[in-house]
Amino acid sequence: MLKNIESVEKLRGLARARTRDYETKTVHPKLMDEETAKGWSVLKKNKKSVRLKRAKPAWKSLEDRVWSLLYRMNFSEMSADGGATIVTVAKEPEGPESQIDVVAIDHEIVLAVECKASEKPSKRSQFQEELSRLSVLRDSLIRAVKEQYPTATKRQTVLAFFLSNAILSDT
Repeated sequence: MLKNIESVEKLRGLARARTRDYETKTVHPKLMDEETAKGWSVLKKNKKSVRLKRAKPAWKSLEDRVWSLLYRMNFSEMSADGGATIVTVAKEPEGPESQIDVVAIDHEIVLAVECKASEKPSKRSQFQEELSRLSVLRDSLIRAVKEQYPTATKRQTVLAFFLSNAILSDT
Protein backbone atom coordinates (compact mmCIF):
# COMPACT_ATOMS: atom_id res chain seq x y z
CA MET A 1 0.00 0.00 0.00
CA LEU A 2 1.25 3.45 -0.96
CA LYS A 3 0.45 6.33 1.42
CA ASN A 4 0.67 10.14 1.27
CA ILE A 5 -0.05 10.35 -2.47
CA GLU A 6 -2.42 13.08 -3.64
CA SER A 7 -3.82 14.28 -6.95
CA VAL A 8 -2.00 17.28 -8.37
CA GLU A 9 -5.10 19.48 -7.95
CA LYS A 10 -4.88 19.04 -4.17
CA LEU A 11 -1.16 19.90 -4.18
CA ARG A 12 -1.37 23.31 -5.88
CA GLY A 13 -0.87 25.21 -2.59
CA LEU A 14 2.15 23.10 -1.75
CA ALA A 15 3.77 23.80 -5.14
CA ARG A 16 4.36 27.48 -4.39
CA ALA A 17 6.11 26.78 -1.09
CA ARG A 18 8.28 24.08 -2.65
CA THR A 19 9.57 26.34 -5.43
CA ARG A 20 11.00 28.85 -2.96
CA ASP A 21 14.60 28.50 -1.74
CA TYR A 22 13.52 29.37 1.81
CA GLU A 23 10.89 28.22 4.29
CA THR A 24 8.54 30.42 6.28
CA LYS A 25 6.53 30.20 9.44
CA THR A 26 4.33 32.52 11.46
CA VAL A 27 4.76 32.91 15.21
CA HIS A 28 3.51 35.10 18.04
CA PRO A 29 5.69 38.21 18.59
CA LYS A 30 6.69 36.95 22.06
CA LEU A 31 8.42 33.95 20.43
CA MET A 32 10.33 36.03 17.89
CA ASP A 33 13.58 36.27 19.92
CA GLU A 34 13.58 32.54 20.58
CA GLU A 35 13.12 31.74 16.88
CA THR A 36 15.72 34.24 15.64
CA ALA A 37 18.23 32.50 17.91
CA LYS A 38 17.43 29.29 15.97
CA GLY A 39 18.42 30.92 12.67
CA TRP A 40 15.13 32.45 11.54
CA SER A 41 14.99 36.07 10.32
CA VAL A 42 12.02 38.44 10.24
CA LEU A 43 10.22 38.61 6.90
CA LYS A 44 7.20 40.65 7.97
CA LYS A 45 5.75 42.01 11.21
CA ASN A 46 1.97 42.01 11.59
CA LYS A 47 -0.21 43.27 14.45
CA LYS A 48 -0.55 39.92 16.21
CA SER A 49 2.08 37.77 14.52
CA VAL A 50 5.50 37.76 12.90
CA ARG A 51 6.36 35.93 9.68
CA LEU A 52 9.84 34.41 9.75
CA LYS A 53 12.02 32.85 7.05
CA ARG A 54 15.24 30.87 6.75
CA ALA A 55 17.13 29.07 4.02
CA LYS A 56 16.10 25.46 3.48
CA PRO A 57 18.58 22.78 4.52
CA ALA A 58 20.43 21.15 1.60
CA TRP A 59 18.41 17.91 1.72
CA LYS A 60 15.07 19.75 1.75
CA SER A 61 16.13 22.11 -1.03
CA LEU A 62 17.13 19.21 -3.32
CA GLU A 63 13.95 17.27 -2.55
CA ASP A 64 11.81 20.35 -3.28
CA ARG A 65 13.65 21.04 -6.55
CA VAL A 66 13.05 17.46 -7.74
CA TRP A 67 9.39 17.58 -6.62
CA SER A 68 8.86 20.92 -8.40
CA LEU A 69 10.39 19.58 -11.61
CA LEU A 70 8.03 16.59 -11.61
CA TYR A 71 5.09 18.83 -10.71
CA ARG A 72 5.79 21.00 -13.77
CA MET A 73 5.89 17.83 -15.89
CA ASN A 74 2.15 17.39 -15.10
CA PHE A 75 2.10 14.03 -13.35
CA SER A 76 -1.45 13.23 -12.24
CA GLU A 77 -0.56 11.92 -8.75
CA MET A 78 2.37 12.93 -6.56
CA SER A 79 3.69 12.50 -3.06
CA ALA A 80 2.69 15.20 -0.61
CA ASP A 81 5.02 16.92 1.84
CA GLY A 82 7.28 14.42 3.59
CA GLY A 83 7.39 11.99 0.69
CA ALA A 84 5.44 8.78 0.28
CA THR A 85 5.44 5.70 2.46
CA ILE A 86 5.07 2.19 1.17
CA VAL A 87 4.17 -0.95 3.09
CA THR A 88 7.02 -3.31 2.29
CA VAL A 89 5.09 -6.56 2.93
CA ALA A 90 1.89 -6.58 0.86
CA LYS A 91 0.16 -9.23 2.99
CA GLU A 92 0.61 -7.14 6.15
CA PRO A 93 -1.15 -3.75 5.76
CA GLU A 94 0.04 -2.72 9.22
CA GLY A 95 3.53 -4.12 8.62
CA PRO A 96 6.84 -2.35 8.16
CA GLU A 97 6.88 0.79 6.04
CA SER A 98 9.60 2.53 4.06
CA GLN A 99 9.76 6.18 2.99
CA ILE A 100 10.49 7.42 -0.54
CA ASP A 101 11.30 11.12 -0.94
CA VAL A 102 9.38 11.87 -4.15
CA VAL A 103 6.87 9.68 -6.00
CA ALA A 104 5.11 10.73 -9.21
CA ILE A 105 2.49 8.67 -11.07
CA ASP A 106 0.65 9.09 -14.35
CA HIS A 107 -0.97 6.72 -16.84
CA GLU A 108 2.38 5.68 -18.41
CA ILE A 109 5.06 5.84 -15.71
CA VAL A 110 5.77 5.57 -12.00
CA LEU A 111 8.78 7.54 -10.83
CA ALA A 112 10.29 7.03 -7.36
CA VAL A 113 13.17 9.31 -6.42
CA GLU A 114 15.50 9.26 -3.42
CA CYS A 115 17.26 12.58 -2.78
CA LYS A 116 20.58 12.71 -0.91
CA ALA A 117 22.38 15.99 -0.26
CA SER A 118 24.93 17.52 2.06
CA GLU A 119 25.97 21.11 2.76
CA LYS A 120 29.57 20.50 1.64
CA PRO A 121 31.00 17.97 -0.82
CA SER A 122 31.50 14.69 1.04
CA LYS A 123 31.92 10.98 0.37
CA ARG A 124 28.84 8.76 0.53
CA SER A 125 30.29 5.56 1.89
CA GLN A 126 26.84 4.05 2.47
CA PHE A 127 25.61 4.70 -1.09
CA GLN A 128 25.67 0.99 -2.02
CA GLU A 129 23.30 0.18 0.87
CA GLU A 130 21.00 3.09 -0.03
CA LEU A 131 20.88 1.90 -3.63
CA SER A 132 20.08 -1.68 -2.66
CA ARG A 133 17.34 -0.50 -0.25
CA LEU A 134 15.66 1.35 -3.11
CA SER A 135 15.90 -1.65 -5.44
CA VAL A 136 14.27 -3.88 -2.79
CA LEU A 137 11.26 -1.53 -2.76
CA ARG A 138 10.70 -1.90 -6.51
CA ASP A 139 8.36 -4.91 -6.37
CA SER A 140 6.35 -3.45 -3.48
CA LEU A 141 6.01 -0.16 -5.35
CA ILE A 142 4.87 -1.84 -8.57
CA ARG A 143 2.30 -3.93 -6.70
CA ALA A 144 0.95 -0.99 -4.68
CA VAL A 145 0.57 1.29 -7.70
CA LYS A 146 -1.11 -1.47 -9.72
CA GLU A 147 -3.67 -2.01 -6.93
CA GLN A 148 -4.34 1.64 -6.05
CA TYR A 149 -4.11 3.26 -9.50
CA PRO A 150 -5.20 0.65 -12.06
CA THR A 151 -4.81 1.31 -15.80
CA ALA A 152 -5.45 -0.67 -18.95
CA THR A 153 -1.77 -0.59 -19.92
CA LYS A 154 1.34 -1.56 -18.01
CA ARG A 155 3.25 1.36 -16.50
CA GLN A 156 7.02 1.65 -16.59
CA THR A 157 8.54 1.96 -13.13
CA VAL A 158 11.67 4.06 -12.71
CA LEU A 159 13.75 4.29 -9.55
CA ALA A 160 16.20 7.19 -9.40
CA PHE A 161 18.71 8.85 -7.11
CA PHE A 162 19.30 12.60 -7.17
CA LEU A 163 22.54 13.55 -5.42
CA SER A 164 23.96 16.92 -4.45
CA ASN A 165 27.49 17.48 -3.11
CA ALA A 166 28.11 13.74 -3.05
CA ILE A 167 31.43 12.18 -3.96
CA LEU A 168 31.06 8.61 -5.16
CA SER A 169 33.82 6.04 -5.54
CA ASP A 170 34.46 4.40 -8.91
CA THR A 171 32.90 1.12 -7.72
